[in-house]
Amino acid sequence: MTWVVLFSMLSAFRARSRLDVYHTQVESHATRKQLHATRRELSHALYQHDAACRVIARLTKERDDALALARSGQGVVVTQQVDQAALEQAYANLQDYWKATSKTRKKRKAPAQLASSSQIKAWSPQKPVKVLGSASGLAHDVKSGASLVWGPQGVAFCASAKKPVTVDKPTSSACFLPQGLVTCGDNITIYSSSMEEQGSIQGTYQSIDAHATGKYAVALKASGAWSLIALEAKSVLAESSVDPGDAATSPIRIHPDGMIVAAAISTNGAHRVKVWEVKDQKPVHAFDGHSAPISSVAFSENGYHLASVDESGTVKLWDLRKLKELKSFQVADAGTSVSFDSSGKYLVVATASSVVVREVKPWSDLVSIETGTVGACFLTDAQGVVAVDAGGGLVSIGK
Repeated sequence: MTWVVLFSMLSAFRARSRLDVYHTQVESHATRKQLHATRRELSHALYQHDAACRVIARLTKERDDALALARSGQGVVVTQQVDQAALEQAYANLQDYWKATSKTRKKRKAPAQLASSSQIKAWSPQKPVKVLGSASGLAHDVKSGASLVWGPQGVAFCASAKKPVTVDKPTSSACFLPQGLVTCGDNITIYSSSMEEQGSIQGTYQSIDAHATGKYAVALKASGAWSLIALEAKSVLAESSVDPGDAATSPIRIHPDGMIVAAAISTNGAHRVKVWEVKDQKPVHAFDGHSAPISSVAFSENGYHLASVDESGTVKLWDLRKLKELKSFQVADAGTSVSFDSSGKYLVVATASSVVVREVKPWSDLVSIETGTVGACFLTDAQGVVAVDAGGGLVSIGK
């Protein structure tokens, strides 16, 4: 009987020991989980603290820079809205245009008469035709076949290169409207197709680009601030803010949808392509990667890509949907302009020594014409290229 009692007590002790071990293991597991959770919370808290410190440091630097600018008398450009109701109506009009055209444009097929890569490889230049004393830029209207050339001596409207209509007024940029054109420099001036002045808007700007409707335009200042312009009302609807140290290095371009704009900005040695929303004039993204000042940017017609070229000859293609670099390649000499054809299949890059045409995907060089230019644009259906040299000579390149 005694042995039975002892065996029972021993069995109970062993069971209790196993139970204690189990509870100890459970408590140890729970402790480890709690420790892991505590470590995660501590790590997250440290990350938030570090991020907060970085934000505070950045804001402190911006405050100090702004104070320094204010003390120097330069000031800081702030957002200005002249007429809130007019601005909201403008945005509604732009949104209506976007809704009506974006889907059909993105599904648009390349025209049957689009130049083939083999045809482009056979292109050669014609002798330049002088249309202006000197030139700094070029625009081409594929619908009418007319070109605009501008520079310090004025602007020339070229329905025909042999018979340009000129206005002797220093011009820093110009673009076509559905009926006429608009220029900028010491002020913004609207002209008819016969170069008769239709009105002006006060303000010094270095580049301008018009919305497809011809009712609105965006104009860029040397400081990097840009304005939304109502062309019919001849008024500035809004102006973007600008960070201390910003300087615009390329013309401004409006997206085919009309909802965003892009321009190249250099800030204390950093060169990037900035993208803003038209709605509130606030930056939505900046593409980094260039090591030299960016001289030109361009949107593809389908709105998916953005191209940029800098003064070192580096060309970059950016994917606007994934917000990343798609392709980068080098051209000889400093880049002066970059432009897509209307189908988005080809890209033309103007440099100080040549005009280079590339095919978008497979990214191959098709032709390189040795002629120094300050701007180049495709003709209708990429059947050729028109370029202008610094001496105001209009150059036709084709078969």
